[in-house]
Amino acid sequence: MSSILLVKKLAGQTKSLGLTALSLACLALSLFAGEASVSNNPSFLRVASYNVENYLLMNRHVDGRWRRDYPKPEVERNALRTVIRYHQPDILALQEMGEDAFLMELQADLRDEGLDFPYRVWMESNDGIRHLAVLSKIEPVSIQFHNDLDFAYRGERSRLRRGMLEVVFNSGLDSPQHWHLFVFHLKSKWTEWDDDPEATLFRSREAEAARNYIIEKLAPEDGSFYLIVGDLNDDPNSGPVRRFLSRGDRTIGIALPTADDRGHVWTQFWLRRSLYSVKDYLIPSPAMAEHVIGQRGHISSHPQSKEASDHRLIYIDLAIAP
Repeated sequence: MSSILLVKKLAGQTKSLGLTALSLACLALSLFAGEASVSNNPSFLRVASYNVENYLLMNRHVDGRWRRDYPKPEVERNALRTVIRYHQPDILALQEMGEDAFLMELQADLRDEGLDFPYRVWMESNDGIRHLAVLSKIEPVSIQFHNDLDFAYRGERSRLRRGMLEVVFNSGLDSPQHWHLFVFHLKSKWTEWDDDPEATLFRSREAEAARNYIIEKLAPEDGSFYLIVGDLNDDPNSGPVRRFLSRGDRTIGIALPTADDRGHVWTQFWLRRSLYSVKDYLIPSPAMAEHVIGQRGHISSHPQSKEASDHRLIYIDLAIAP
């Protein structure tokens, strides 16, 4: 089945408002208070990324029973929505989403609970199981599905397992007028190849193919605005992550300090190994990093996070108004 785009407009246009001294002062107070939301201030934009852990049909244990082709349990879905509503993102990038019907369900349930995302983008992955998606309060200017990015691996041509989703928005600035959101979910560390432990080489090649596309289209030294987000399935010093930060002496993205309100930096907890790790990222281009409020990212420490997913929601606030 070919990639499917469903973008639904259920509300009017968002007004573009300038940045004022008063709004900056209010923002400083909100940052001092911790995780206070600035998303109700139209001069600021909150962008979040969330691996929602198997929001799809799969075989799973539920309440001590083995269930075949069972959806994400209701208690997990309720917790997930609670976390999302608490942080009030304007744009929400999602990984491990099931078929578009599940995205429609999440969109409708959030709307019923008071958080309306009028626009929905769903991209079919190359693996056909775990898909990429975006929910947005802001109307996209354009959308591209990149299922064809390929690379050499073990003597063959391979493609990104989940592809790359590109969504373009107005920046609210004179130049550049647009900014690009690139959403990823790189391959997991499971592998059947003994010569590529934890599939590190495969993910590095995925990242290279995507990175090369991005910088050929949007040269970072020219002041391009883009934001690379998602589950990169590796630690901050790994080859896959470094691919999105630099190429030789060329700076591609900025590794912002990112932590929760207790100073903890982990974004995923792997129960089977009792392992806390960093897997999820928000990497702005050099020019866009200058518009990140506080020059830092945030990780949710909401008490229901562990019920919702094995990953935590991450977000940044941008001083741009579409």
